Amino acid sequence: MRGFPDEKGFTLIEVLLSIVIFSISLLLFSTFFINNINQSSKQDAQLIAMNLARQTAEQWKNGDGNVTNPTETDGSAIHVTGVDLSQPFTYDVLNALISSGTGSGDSQVKTLALPIGQPINGRIYRQSVTLRALSVSDPDGGSPKKAMVLITVTVTDENNQELATLTTAMANPARG
Repeated sequence: MRGFPDEKGFTLIEVLLSIVIFSISLLLFSTFFINNINQSSKQDAQLIAMNLARQTAEQWKNGDGNVTNPTETDGSAIHVTGVDLSQPFTYDVLNALISSGTGSGDSQVKTLALPIGQPINGRIYRQSVTLRALSVSDPDGGSPKKAMVLITVTVTDENNQELATLTTAMANPARG
């Protein structure tokens, strides 16, 4: 069969080749977009976690860090003799909590698990607060004095993957 000399168009092979090239490029772009969405989701979770940590650290540093039903990290209730945990957590209350913790001196640590709040963007964020006393030597040669309480807020997701950690300090109001 003779073709017409003025016939224009694409052959079947050219059409199939263009479909294959288009499909491969579409596949590459789709994986790029899916990776970007996943990365954006992780960054969103870290941003929310850092904001929660910042808010909690500032509340505790300003003495407004009262929480309802704080627990040990193992879930057991916290009982500290002579301390009303329903009141704002002042410097003295934080020192009493640290004294009930583990270790001694500057290595004395108390970790509290805060109650789980409302989910944000479909994620549950768990916060824990670690308290540590920071002592300075007495210039008169006496025993070291507690100068600050270091407050470390750690935020994890529902899989216990750490999303944010923030450390701040509360100065002893008696020392200035």
